[in-house]
Amino acid sequence: MYTAGYIIRTIPERNEPLTDGQSVTLVVSTGVPVELVKVPTLIGSDVDDAIATIKAAGLGDGMIKYVDSDLPRARSHSSPSTQARRSRPER
Repeated sequence: MYTAGYIIRTIPERNEPLTDGQSVTLVVSTGVPVELVKVPTLIGSDVDDAIATIKAAGLGDGMIKYVDSDLPRARSHSSPSTQARRSRPER
């Protein structure tokens, strides 16, 4: 899955030798519909509530990582980003 406007392939392929004056064709992605959404505030949330909030925002499942903390174990403590991409699944 590529965002519109990004080069996804070249003709000839990379590392192929060319002679002076030969052309390179760029294949540009028309993309898939991508919408930027704000990552909801999860700090201090119960893990189950945080997962439900993430899904309600239309974001996909991620990874849960437990780390040593002075917060109760079932509480989230970090929000690594303020924006995430939401897109339709590939078919």
